[in-house]
Amino acid sequence: MQPKTVVFFGISGAGKGTQIHLLRKYLEEKDSARHALHFDMGVGLREMAQTPTMLAVKVKKIMAEGGLVPSFVCSYVLTDFLSKYFRSDDHLLIDGTPRRVAQASALDAELAFYDRPDYEIVSFDISEDSARKRMEGRKRMDDTSEAIQGRINFFNEHVVPALELLKSRGRIVHHVNAEGTAEEVNQEVLKVLNLV
Repeated sequence: MQPKTVVFFGISGAGKGTQIHLLRKYLEEKDSARHALHFDMGVGLREMAQTPTMLAVKVKKIMAEGGLVPSFVCSYVLTDFLSKYFRSDDHLLIDGTPRRVAQASALDAELAFYDRPDYEIVSFDISEDSARKRMEGRKRMDDTSEAIQGRINFFNEHVVPALELLKSRGRIVHHVNAEGTAEEVNQEVLKVLNLV
């Protein structure tokens, strides 16, 4: 099996986290000689915010206020992660970036730099109504109706154009129907990535 590089897109509630976990588990079982490295931008930003730096102080404040962390910081977090953990034969799963056009351009350049220009994109497609119901069903404190609508608006205004930029550059995009069960979606992911 050749190393896989997969970038994930999907509106909140589409089940990205579950699907990435299932794919990583599958890759580690079927290709145990190779590490399946998972980068999650949210985790990366939270870890960076705990460091004793001026950058961390500023990022922590932005996150606490529900603001948008600048794209250059997101690019830095990814670059730092890859420089520390990525090896040339690893599978690489990327979540939480790009979420804006500037991040898409930076990610595209970075993956080319690491000799992974033929990475694949999996876009989990789900209706806004389904996404809204799933987010409401999580019963999280920050899943207010206003916050949920804000996430949907952000996805449409910023994330979709980032995906369109990568499509325009000829990147491989697999659209997966995320309305089904976790197992059904997982099987579709494995199929589009030619893993089954």
